[in-house]
Amino acid sequence: MAHEATFRLCGEIDLATASGLRDVLARFLDADGDVVIDCSNLMFIDSSGVHVLVDARNALNARGHRLQLTNVRGAPRRVFEVLGLEDLLAIEHHATEGSDR
Repeated sequence: MAHEATFRLCGEIDLATASGLRDVLARFLDADGDVVIDCSNLMFIDSSGVHVLVDARNALNARGHRLQLTNVRGAPRRVFEVLGLEDLLAIEHHATEGSDR
């Protein structure tokens, strides 16, 4: 039976921390279910962190599952917008998003 795993990103995801994120996500890639990442406490993400998320999304998608990001705000949201990754990473949209840009 498929399930959904949820976890929260906090602080900064950059070159120094991206491998740790990759390790955490690896535990979910073989599981039978979708992965939801709560980004409400994510303050910064660089290209290395984005790369880890895109790789995880692709691996989950290949198994018929999905990766969704929720509560993406501020600088991280702008990074995903500039890169055009909102749809690819299934970033949840909120009606009140404009207030935190």
